Amino acid sequence: MGYKKASKLYGIPKTTLVDHVLGRYTPGGNPGRPPVIPAKYEEALIKQIIKASNVGFGITKKQLLVKVARMCTSLKIPNPFRKGIPGDDWWQGLKRRHPNLVLRKPEKLATARIRMVNGPVLKKYFDDLGQVVQAQTDLELGRDGQAVRAHANSSLRPKGDALSCEQGVEL
Repeated sequence: MGYKKASKLYGIPKTTLVDHVLGRYTPGGNPGRPPVIPAKYEEALIKQIIKASNVGFGITKKQLLVKVARMCTSLKIPNPFRKGIPGDDWWQGLKRRHPNLVLRKPEKLATARIRMVNGPVLKKYFDDLGQVVQAQTDLELGRDGQAVRAHANSSLRPKGDALSCEQGVEL
């Protein structure tokens, strides 16, 4: 059967049939230029980006493009990028290949919260929390291990400013 007849019979463009017969497309492959970065490196890069964002260190598009440029240089991957840095076309292709990768605008963080998120402050907080939980457990179980209903102990309440909460909730 000729290309023209098969094209009409199956509703496939003639040039597509010719390209497949002549081997211009690999079975299961995608048409077009192959990605610049090999798939295994690209997957590792995406995993690093997602891991960093889950921990709270988001990477901007510009930072990612510079990182890819450095990766290509260090791995000696030949690239067609202008000045060695990928452009918007590469970024769009990356997002098409990895639809779970998106840009999100970060929420603003109060300066008080920024100051509180450091190692010594967090360690002290969790040490104090552990002591409070242990004291509460000792009160509820009693010395002999029997469960006893303990009334609120004023020594367990935080000293200082009043706390906001829902109406009807006892602190």
